Amino acid sequence: MVAVVSQKGMMFKGLINYLYDGKLEKRGAINKKAKVIIYSDNLRIPYGVEDKVGRNRLIEDFIDQAKSHKNYGDFSTKYVGEHILSFKKGEVEQLGKEKLTELCQQYVIDSGLSKTQYLAVSHGDTDIFHIHLVFNRCQNDKTLYPEWKEKMKAAERAVALSLKFNLALTGNQEKLANTKGVWEARVKHEDVIELSNNPMLKEARNVRHLEKLCEAKGIPFSKNDEQIKIGNDSFRVMDLVVIFFMNRQKNSDSKEKKEYKTQEFGYNKEKKNRISAHEIKKNKVENNRDEPNKIQNECKVGEENTPLIQNSTEEFQDFNHKKAWGKSDKDENLILKKRKKW
Repeated sequence: MVAVVSQKGMMFKGLINYLYDGKLEKRGAINKKAKVIIYSDNLRIPYGVEDKVGRNRLIEDFIDQAKSHKNYGDFSTKYVGEHILSFKKGEVEQLGKEKLTELCQQYVIDSGLSKTQYLAVSHGDTDIFHIHLVFNRCQNDKTLYPEWKEKMKAAERAVALSLKFNLALTGNQEKLANTKGVWEARVKHEDVIELSNNPMLKEARNVRHLEKLCEAKGIPFSKNDEQIKIGNDSFRVMDLVVIFFMNRQKNSDSKEKKEYKTQEFGYNKEKKNRISAHEIKKNKVENNRDEPNKIQNECKVGEENTPLIQNSTEEFQDFNHKKAWGKSDKDENLILKKRKKW
């Protein structure tokens, strides 16, 4: 299976008419064998290919949601989105109807299309069976569907679903199968979640580590390029790679949390024994405000030796000479200039 991202469009009418009737110049001449597989709850689907009234209602539903976006009407934002899922010969027969609908539903969840209006229609008039997944780029919360690396993400999700439903990988898909993007998509699938609950696989970080764990517990272990046997159970290598990725992520997250806690504790411990620059300034300001009252209380009548200025060195350091004598220096310079003229 391969996933292809089509160009964004402006008009829902042209694409939906193509899904049911074919191209404009051949409309009605070729039977597209269009079948609706899945659709969102906020769409009204036609009863059949000949139901043109229902088709117009479907177009209106797409347009009404697009109108809710703030940029609608300026012709700069395109709201028509389409992903095409194409299959090899024999793959659809291998899947069957139930698994085909399950695959489409999983692709909708993985790609985030469940947050907007979507419609999946299959075409069987060509040698390559394919599904058109039309969706509204204006989502239900009135925001636009994210476009960042959309083509790359669609390719990764197609590989993840091929691995889940045991479909053959073609071309560059074998390389993509060992990338982080595919593993992140596989982590959310139910079959991987069930595998992660296996007590023998919870701690393993790679194949070698899994083998050592089996040796420690006395469980027979054997492997080849495609499968690994642990006792009486056999697992696919591509599935276990995802489990190892999950376990490594959990270990790294727990380590980061521990390091963060120790750093935070150490910082608080040091903070008790030091005074910040802000606190020093604050104390200076408060002391300067309280000084006149202290001097009045300390200086009494008849006591000539009482110091009027306390901490004279600190006040001298804080004294700003430029501000105090800046104006007088300027006046003296002007007088000197005038004398030269005279």
